[in-house]
This record gives sequence, C-alpha cells and structure tokens, in this order.
Amino acid sequence: MRRIGGDRQVRFRTIAGLVLILGGGVVIFLGWWGMAGRDCSQCQLPYIVSGGLGGLAMVVTGSGLLVMSGLRAERIKAEARTQELIQVMGRLGTALTVGEGSTDGLVLAGKSTYHRPECRLVKDKDLEKVSLQVASASGLAPCRVCSPETLDEPANGGKTASEAGETSAPPKASSSRRRSRKP
Repeated sequence: MRRIGGDRQVRFRTIAGLVLILGGGVVIFLGWWGMAGRDCSQCQLPYIVSGGLGGLAMVVTGSGLLVMSGLRAERIKAEARTQELIQVMGRLGTALTVGEGSTDGLVLAGKSTYHRPECRLVKDKDLEKVSLQVASASGLAPCRVCSPETLDEPANGGKTASEAGETSAPPKASSSRRRSRKP
C-alpha cells in the first residue's frame, strides 16, 4: 500500500500548481507595473496582453494541477480504504463460516506465505488466522515445510511421530556394519 504523502504524482502536481499560481501572480503584477508607467493606451496594450493573459493562463493551469493532485490523493485514500474493507470482510466471512474458537480450515497468514497452526516456522508468532481460500485469494504462497494446502490431512500424513519413524535422536548410519569372516 502506498503512502498518500509519498505519491510522487500528487507531490509533483501540488508543487507545480503552486509554482504556476505564484508565477502567474508575479507575471500579472509585472504586466500591471509596466503598463502603469505608460501614458498612451496603445503602449499599454502589450503589457495587458502579455502580463494579464499570460499570468491568467498560468494561474488557471496551476489551479487545475492542484485540483488534479487533490483528486488523485482522494482516490489513493479510497483505494486503501477499499483494500482494508476487503480484508475485514474476508476475516468476517472466515469467522462466520468456521466459527469462533475453531481452527478447522484456518491457516496462519504471514507476510508472503501461509502456514498450518502447528507449523514450526510460525511457532510463538502472533499471526492472523484466515481461511485457506482467503489466504490463496490474497496472493499468499503455501509454506513449503508444512504444506497447508492439504488441511484435511495432518502434516505428517496421519501418522504419529513413532509411526512416521521420527525419534528424538537421529538414526545411526548403517554403513558401518561388521562383516563376519569365515575362517
């Protein structure tokens, strides 16, 4: 999500608009000042045309840039609010379909990936619980360690730690077997 103050187009248009408005005011003043020093009306005409109309054009253009930058800033705010509303609605939909307190069908959403609640990578982290569909729709990738895309199966294929062959100590290498020699 972009910051509103950090948007370059908004900043550029605002600065350019203010510079044009101030420059137009200076051009109008210089046109009036040059015209005030002339007695004949034919001598004043160039100052009116160049100073008055040129300055007026600069002021109108600068005002248009200010209006455009304001509209763009408002559109960016509206987009941010819409994205926030979509996220809230997704969370609300998850809470309504799954139910409070239940973890069935929920995954933990990280910054770029989503995980099973029991995944060792997100243990002791406070992450948001969302449904698998919301996580996928948000563009998050599944964790490669816990495979949350198969939520209906346990992470180790339905086996307990002893059935899966997992022990607390690593198994010894079997390459150092003793061979019995026949005499």
